[in-house]
Amino acid sequence: MGGGFFGLEIARRGLDAQRKAIEVAAHNLANATTPGYSRRTVTMSPISLAGSTSVLEPVGAGVEIDAIRRVRDQFLDAQYRKENTRLAEWEAREGILQKAEIIFGEPSESGLRSAMDAFWSSLLELAANPESEAHRALVLERAEAVGEIMGMVRGQLVELRQDLDLEVRGQASRLNGIGKKVNDLQQQIRILSAAGGEVNDLLDLRDRLLDELSSLATVEVRQGPDDTVSVWVGNNMFLSPYGLKLLEVDSDPDDEGMAVLSWVDGPALDARGGRLAALLDLRDALIPAAIQDMESLARETAASFNGRHRSGYDQDGLPGGDFFDPAAGSPLFSLDPGVRGAGRRIAAASAPAAGDGSNAVVLAELRGAPVVGGVSPEEHLRKMVGGIGLQSQEARELSETRRLLVRQIDGQRRSVSEVNIDEEMALIIRYQRAYEAAARVVTVIDEMLETVINRLGVAGR
Repeated sequence: MGGGFFGLEIARRGLDAQRKAIEVAAHNLANATTPGYSRRTVTMSPISLAGSTSVLEPVGAGVEIDAIRRVRDQFLDAQYRKENTRLAEWEAREGILQKAEIIFGEPSESGLRSAMDAFWSSLLELAANPESEAHRALVLERAEAVGEIMGMVRGQLVELRQDLDLEVRGQASRLNGIGKKVNDLQQQIRILSAAGGEVNDLLDLRDRLLDELSSLATVEVRQGPDDTVSVWVGNNMFLSPYGLKLLEVDSDPDDEGMAVLSWVDGPALDARGGRLAALLDLRDALIPAAIQDMESLARETAASFNGRHRSGYDQDGLPGGDFFDPAAGSPLFSLDPGVRGAGRRIAAASAPAAGDGSNAVVLAELRGAPVVGGVSPEEHLRKMVGGIGLQSQEARELSETRRLLVRQIDGQRRSVSEVNIDEEMALIIRYQRAYEAAARVVTVIDEMLETVINRLGVAGR
């Protein structure tokens, strides 16, 4: 094994190894600003001559590159995805609840609370001026204004729920699309790994897709063979090294055609977190509850108002009828046809006597009476609007907290995986010097061989 020619082989291996290391460092520098790129490191080891016992034999056969590895911390990846799921969920809640707050428009001079306050006040003004046609017309006008605002708020809540349903469908399609991309990458990774090919760039792309997937639902990634992974989404295995199970979207005929998500040949989706979990929860719980609260406010207030209105007398001394339309399916707080446009039919009196407005006072007192689920209309509205406001505030605070935490974890990840230009430049100089030294060895051995071949045996000629 000895001899000058073997020394050339050792030097050649050194040249190859250092050249490859320089190429890896150059690849790192080229991707220093590429999102999701993980820097590469070269692992080298000496080549030994196992079994050689002669002191005349070389102590080794040079150097070889064992592997080119990504610098990646799987623990930090798992932490990032976990917190990214929570961040995405709270950011989704924050955005949707802000829309709900805008719909209610509180506090505002043009909101529902202001309209109801104006309606109750108009009844007290009528009580003080029971013979005034203008005050009677004002009561009808303000009652209609309350009904219009209630109808508008309810309609916008229904539209918001429909918009959330469309987004649920869109996010389900996005989840399936990410899964298909990751599955394609898995197959490429398996094939290249089996052939000993370079898969680091594919692994980086897969990790970026898994980070994106973690914003939609709770994701658990388990390492498999041949650089492949198994991915659990919520309550179901979404991706294995050998296949993919997708979400399917059906429409629920019993719930206005709302989307129902389930795994193909599997259970319903339990996202457990992420944007999908927030969308489904708000679509199926908070928004329907707000709509129901609005309907309860209108229905029960109108029913109590009608009951007290029927106990009074109108301007002509006739018993009062319904003030609000009690027919099922009528618009919220809609005036009864017998009262609409007929201010004289308002039963402001407690007795058939001219100038009596005492029943209007009784009607105005419904403002503080426990007629809506055991609380007053004013309290019910305050709780309804305040509840959404509190949830919105909580979502804003938790979103900010999660955002800071995700930034911190991502900073830790990048400190491990991100390319440091100064460090790479120093490594290039180091590899360059090693390359130059190996080249110098070639030159020295060449000169030694020149002496042996051309000069030995020619002395004295």
